[in-house]
Amino acid sequence: MWDHVVTIVHPQRHQVGEDEVREENNNNFKINNNIMEYTDLIKGLVGTLVYSVLGIFIMTISFIVIEKITNFSVKKEIIEDENIALGTMFAGFFIAVAIIIAAAII
Repeated sequence: MWDHVVTIVHPQRHQVGEDEVREENNNNFKINNNIMEYTDLIKGLVGTLVYSVLGIFIMTISFIVIEKITNFSVKKEIIEDENIALGTMFAGFFIAVAIIIAAAII
């Protein structure tokens, strides 16, 4: 019954072969992939900037809190009196706060 199946093609339309479709899809994928890479890059840069500012802000606040808690001027002790032990303690403090901030961000 279906011995004489005929495909009718409109004379002005062009039938696209499989290779042409694959090439067009690959080109579209490359363009979309590049756009996605740029948007991911921008998102990453903005996120890095925001978290950096947030981390510096938290570090500053923590230093101010420690300055208020102590009975002496931390800046005077470290800079003028050259208290190496206090400087080492604050270095450890800032590293600990940085680790906590990094863990909270990730």
